Amino acid sequence: MLKVLSKCDFYYLKRDHQCYLLHIPTMTVVNLKEDTVVDQFFVQLTGQGRFFDDEEFQSLEEEVLEVFPVFSQSFESKGDDDSYSMQDVILPISGKCNLRCTYCFAQNKGDFGFGDITPENCHEIIDYIMAHADKDMQCRLNFFGGEPMLRMDTIDAVLNYISEKYADRNVGYGITTNGTLFTDENIEYFKNHHIDILYSYDGPEEFTTHRVFPNGKRSNDLVLKNILKVKAAGVKFQMRATIPSDCECMWKVYDYFENLGMPFSAVPAYKSRNVNRACVYDERLESFKKQYEELIEYYIRRIDNGLPVHCMSIREQIDTLDNHRTHLRACSSGKYMFSIVDSGEIFSCEHLAYDKKYAIGDIRNGIDVEKMKEYRPDSVHKIESCRDCWAKYLCSGGCYSEKLLVGRQHEALPPDECEMQKMRWNFLLSVYVYLKTRQREKKMKSQS
Repeated sequence: MLKVLSKCDFYYLKRDHQCYLLHIPTMTVVNLKEDTVVDQFFVQLTGQGRFFDDEEFQSLEEEVLEVFPVFSQSFESKGDDDSYSMQDVILPISGKCNLRCTYCFAQNKGDFGFGDITPENCHEIIDYIMAHADKDMQCRLNFFGGEPMLRMDTIDAVLNYISEKYADRNVGYGITTNGTLFTDENIEYFKNHHIDILYSYDGPEEFTTHRVFPNGKRSNDLVLKNILKVKAAGVKFQMRATIPSDCECMWKVYDYFENLGMPFSAVPAYKSRNVNRACVYDERLESFKKQYEELIEYYIRRIDNGLPVHCMSIREQIDTLDNHRTHLRACSSGKYMFSIVDSGEIFSCEHLAYDKKYAIGDIRNGIDVEKMKEYRPDSVHKIESCRDCWAKYLCSGGCYSEKLLVGRQHEALPPDECEMQKMRWNFLLSVYVYLKTRQREKKMKSQS
């Protein structure tokens, strides 16, 4: 019988005769030599082979724990409480958009479910946020929509009001935009006011036809032109690509963005009230399994050629594993992150702001704590089907609002989404271990 080590605490990864082990409770990655006793021990532990009888296996466990004492550590989660602080607030300042992206989670036949935050009604929203944010921490405001650049007047009103009334507070700004409305004037404005930009951009037309204007015209070329202008101006920005279910060659999408030489991330389409099939992956899992393997091989070639990695998801994975971070919840919605719409209603997540039934309060009467806790992501420890999953501290049970909108509020992701998450994290982990192996080899070579 096993005394300490459990199959569900480990993920065994093997590529090109290199063997790696992820200890899930501590996010520790160990490089194992292939076909050694220790390697065979973990192959058997994770159910991928059998080399020892029970008595031999138990004896080996004691030796393994002497060599890797970290494997006996566990992770204790902290319980939920009633506290909250508005440190990251998404402000959907526009209830309109000039695009009609087919997979958009926010709009349904052009309707977002909220109106515009205007220069006239933004002050009381800002006052509420400042009153409920920790003064010793930065409060970050993110302009959202619809398309927030349709309300540049509101952005200017918010910044002016904060500079006049809350000049002593540490406030940061960001904007999520489709990138179609940039001019030299507003580029200079973003630069002068230190507003970080997140572009929703999927790459050239050969990769995607989903981001279109109401007349069907594609936005791709215009957005890239504006991104390059923003880069030249020295404004801080990132790009976020959506990978729809009809994607046929993911590595080419990543290669396109890597060759642009600018920070980017790529994520699957969000399941929501938008029933477009671009958000449904159940019939495409085998294709994506192959595509993720091709993507791993692409990054191996890139690393071997000494080329930089601009993908922020890979960079974040490096930080997670290097610092042994475990993520119990997919995000801080309803704890530190909130969204407030034009009516003053407060939501734990911007993805829920289209429907008043998900409101957890308003700026006039305050937050209903019980509702806040109800619409807050569960700890992955509370999701029964996630408890034995190797990716539980990486995906953290998946996006809470997405699960809520498809009727799985306190459950794991739908099966197809769960498989997509495992493929994605296997990709990120594979690139991480290969990158670390090459760095280690380079260091040893320089020291010899």
